[in-house]
Amino acid sequence: MSRRALVLATLVASCAPAPSASGPTAPVASREPASCRDVAPAVTTSSSPPVVASSPPPVVASSPTPAAEAPPATQPAWSSAPAGATSLVFREVMLGALPAKARRTTWTLIRAGSAVLLRVEDQSARGMRHLDRTSLPPEIWSTPERTEYRGTASAAAGRTTLTLQRSFGAGDPAALVLRCAPRTIEVHPALVTLVEGWKHDDDTMEPATWAPTRSERVPVLSCKEDGPPRSFDDGLSFVAGRGATTRDPASVGVEWAFVNSDMVIQQGGYRWIPAFSHAAR
Repeated sequence: MSRRALVLATLVASCAPAPSASGPTAPVASREPASCRDVAPAVTTSSSPPVVASSPPPVVASSPTPAAEAPPATQPAWSSAPAGATSLVFREVMLGALPAKARRTTWTLIRAGSAVLLRVEDQSARGMRHLDRTSLPPEIWSTPERTEYRGTASAAAGRTTLTLQRSFGAGDPAALVLRCAPRTIEVHPALVTLVEGWKHDDDTMEPATWAPTRSERVPVLSCKEDGPPRSFDDGLSFVAGRGATTRDPASVGVEWAFVNSDMVIQQGGYRWIPAFSHAAR
């Protein structure tokens, strides 16, 4: 035998699998050197096809069903106004450069004879630093929180007493008595701006000014609560709305607007409420 044939025979013999005493077994992954695969075909010990473990089908996580969103809280409906009723509106606005939110409350007094409804709407907003037309659009204020009072009006000695009981809402108090009498107040235009003053070197302040400076005397029904007032001490000044003029938009009533920016300005005044600022939400 030649030297080449002898080397080949030796390699084939070393790559052959060892016989098993228990019979043929399932094939296992080959660990033979590459030289064995090059010189001899793979040897199988069974004619049966290799058993391949089946993989379970992939588990696909189902997407959770989104929870139904809670419907927005619905505002309670106002009671219907009596036939032939008159409507007077007053609003109070508190704003300024303080951490607290700006707040405004609107009172609508509806009266027909001795029957009275009082609708109260409380709102808040952030970023209301100045008293100008930027504080008027209704969309910058929160959805009003409604409280309604129902009661009667009685007159004596030129004064009117409104005796009211809360019919719905969370506003306080539950019972309300208003003492009302006519008076006249100074009212600025609806789109007026209160221009802030500044501090001088001697720490005195230049007073704030109204722009435009014009104002007018307006007769109102001035009402104050029995007991400690929950609004400013001047009470509630109810007045009917009026149509637009060449200089001013249509108005629904008047408001007392007060700016509290601590050491910069603490001042307020009356201005007309433009109809677009009183839009329902």
